[in-house]
Amino acid sequence: MVFKKGGRSEEEIEAEEAKDQEIMDKLDLDKKFPEFKGWEMIGFHRQLGSEFWSILLNLISTGLTVIMAAYLVPLISPYPEVGGYGGIAGGLFSVIFLIFDVPTNFGIGNFIAENRVKNPEKMMEYIRFFIWWQMFSGLIQVTGLSIFTFEVIVTGNYAYLTWLLLLILQRQWPSMLGIYRGCIDGFQHFDKSNLLNFLCGTVVGQLMNIAIVLFGRHYGMTHPEVGEIMAMAIAGSIGGYINDILFFIVSAYFFNKIVKNMGLSARDAWRFKFGRDVVRRSLSYGFQCSVVPLVSGGTGLLFLLWKTSQIPGFVTWSALVGTASGMTGMVGSYGNYNLSAALAEAYPNGKKVLASFYVSYAMMFRLMFVTVFAMSLAAIYPFFSDIYHEVSGLVYWVPALIFYYPTLIRKLFDPFVWLPDSVMGGTFKIPQWAVARVVEEGIKVLNLYLALFVFNVQDMGIFGVNFLITFDMIIPIMIKTIYCIVYCHVKVVKIKIYWMKSVVLPAIAALPIVPFALVWYNYVFLPMCVGIGVIVAATVSIIAAFLVMMFIVFFPLYALIGGFDDYMLYVFTKAVDLSGPSKPMTRVILRIIVKCCKVGKKIGTYGKFVIPYEEAHKEIEELMQLKKEGKFVVLKK
Repeated sequence: MVFKKGGRSEEEIEAEEAKDQEIMDKLDLDKKFPEFKGWEMIGFHRQLGSEFWSILLNLISTGLTVIMAAYLVPLISPYPEVGGYGGIAGGLFSVIFLIFDVPTNFGIGNFIAENRVKNPEKMMEYIRFFIWWQMFSGLIQVTGLSIFTFEVIVTGNYAYLTWLLLLILQRQWPSMLGIYRGCIDGFQHFDKSNLLNFLCGTVVGQLMNIAIVLFGRHYGMTHPEVGEIMAMAIAGSIGGYINDILFFIVSAYFFNKIVKNMGLSARDAWRFKFGRDVVRRSLSYGFQCSVVPLVSGGTGLLFLLWKTSQIPGFVTWSALVGTASGMTGMVGSYGNYNLSAALAEAYPNGKKVLASFYVSYAMMFRLMFVTVFAMSLAAIYPFFSDIYHEVSGLVYWVPALIFYYPTLIRKLFDPFVWLPDSVMGGTFKIPQWAVARVVEEGIKVLNLYLALFVFNVQDMGIFGVNFLITFDMIIPIMIKTIYCIVYCHVKVVKIKIYWMKSVVLPAIAALPIVPFALVWYNYVFLPMCVGIGVIVAATVSIIAAFLVMMFIVFFPLYALIGGFDDYMLYVFTKAVDLSGPSKPMTRVILRIIVKCCKVGKKIGTYGKFVIPYEEAHKEIEELMQLKKEGKFVVLKK
């Protein structure tokens, strides 16, 4: 007697599973290139794996954000102006910083991604040039601008920022503390870069900065000639510099681990040895890349002067909008994918089909996550509202809630703004990008001039604040974005967005989250507030909403309605293998997805919407062969 399960025999089930495994084995290149596994294996699974790797860390960050907002913000940033002063001070010298960064403003990560495959020694020469230029130019900047501050700034309208400016200047030397972190991104070892970002921005960096800022607050309260707000801003600048130094050392350790397999070391990066071709190409791309930052730096300074003089309470409003943007930050937490590095690896090496495939997959996953998180954050607004209204120390930050939904809407534009910049940077179309950006800056000047001096938008209340700060320059930005997307599609790589897989199906799969959040708020959250307090209740609720969204609602439903196909499932599976600390969670999600895909096969939805991948996967295999040959040459030397 043959045992039946769901109307099928064991033999039929085993045959189906064997067929699925055969498809995965055919796509998997690990056996063909055993010397390159994990983060060294080329493919979009690295970009996706980077996002999965940080899922657990982002959950922790979300919980810490709520706790910090409730307990620490009243201590380390009791007034919105604390961060505002730092922003103004940083903008005054930004143009000068950009001028001195011209020869190294080429995106070290892109050159690393390109040469890592075919010439690791040449890759190291670019790193050396970056280090030595930044070291020498930093000395000139610190000396010259310090003299300027003492001679000129102290007699002008920004004299109150003198000491804050001097401390910000010191960060220009050695001015290469982020070099190893940039290299790690170029290597596409996103597990290490994610860990560095988490430790630097959330745990060690924040804890250290909190202690320093609290000391600054105490000093300011006991020394009225400095003042509480200014002392805290100064202390925050000092803490940031110390944080940079600490994580330079940590990133150097990770860098050394990666290049050791290439027959190189972190010490090799400090040798004063690089070819003239490296200098010429660095200068060429540096000047091309710097046209835009120099122009935007100049216009940025002009905008800062216009806004601080024309918008009443600009410092406070900008800090409040920044806080609201932080609340909705999860919309942008998943989906950067370091597309430029992937394109720099494929496009210059002749793999244009693969480059186009990367664009489609990056946009698919980015729009997918933007859609689901935007709907989720729209539903959980009441949780944030209760925190800011119930915690007495956040009284000055309650107006930030006004900008919650506007900042959420603004973030919906980000994937499209991000796309052409990533494509043109990764394919080294710098002159074309520079022209588009310079035109954009010109339109921005006209846009802000009309808004402030002709239409007086700043006098239109909250609408005016939203237009000028929340949706800052959205009209010029979208004009440039549309033009650049069309140009890239026609002249560089084909840009095709698969709207059904990217937006329509994710929106359908995310719909149940809205009623779930409303029920949770009324029947779980509010009773929890009475029993354990609003802060703990909100933290638990937001994390629970994320887990339910991913495990129970979104991914299972997305798989059932036809979101997955063979290659997408293969990429997803490989990404789970790279998900590091999040692997216990991602494995559970993968098992659920696989089961739902089997159901999808029965009802005819599985594989209904496919992004063509055959030619792209063939080009990945060709790149792997090139990478294998490049490693052999280095080891032979």
